[in-house]
Amino acid sequence: MLAYATTWMIGLVVTHAVVATLLGWQVYQRGQGWARWLGFGILYPWLGLTVLLTTQGWVANMTEPISPLGIVMTIATGGGLALMLLWPPLKQAVESLPLSWLMGVQVYRVFGIVFLFGWLAGEVPLALGPLTAFNDVAVGLSALVVTAYVLRGGAVWVGRVWNVYGLLDFAYAVPVGVLAAPHALRLLNLTPDTSALGVLPLSFITLWAVPLSIMLHVAALRKLGSVVKVRNLG
Repeated sequence: MLAYATTWMIGLVVTHAVVATLLGWQVYQRGQGWARWLGFGILYPWLGLTVLLTTQGWVANMTEPISPLGIVMTIATGGGLALMLLWPPLKQAVESLPLSWLMGVQVYRVFGIVFLFGWLAGEVPLALGPLTAFNDVAVGLSALVVTAYVLRGGAVWVGRVWNVYGLLDFAYAVPVGVLAAPHALRLLNLTPDTSALGVLPLSFITLWAVPLSIMLHVAALRKLGSVVKVRNLG
């Protein structure tokens, strides 16, 4: 467990409870009938389950080729994307969210700085800590700036590049985390290994912030396509 893990965890949970509330409220305002409760009905239980799994240490074992952490993350990410793209009520709820929320809310990514502290403490490998921290902080600090630029008529490709950059961060970090874990099929011999991903506060980021960010990036890219169509019609 990283130094000040409890303090980090409190900050993360409070921040993301606010994020869940804001996103849920946006869906509620724009939805119709029972579907308007989907934001709260999905985000709150997911957040609560993540807190339970991580604080109880149920995903801490990284010695299995398919770890509990990996299973839960795959279900959260894959299941969330499938529902968001294929289940009509949730698809409509997400599509109703303005671009300002899909992109701007990702200021929370600045908490990725914790990976740098993990590396400095000798608990996260060099190949994961500094780069992941830099990418997360870069995405978080630029979220509002890029969003404002696009919404004020700026080039849509800038928003697309920003979202793709955010996704590429995970495309790098997730495989490194898996391949450098201390299981029998370990392919990256990094020192230290990536066991720290299974404990607080990194386990919370892995099971909540990463899947949520991926879904927001995908939704934002789809929304940017609509922006292009509107501008072309204009």
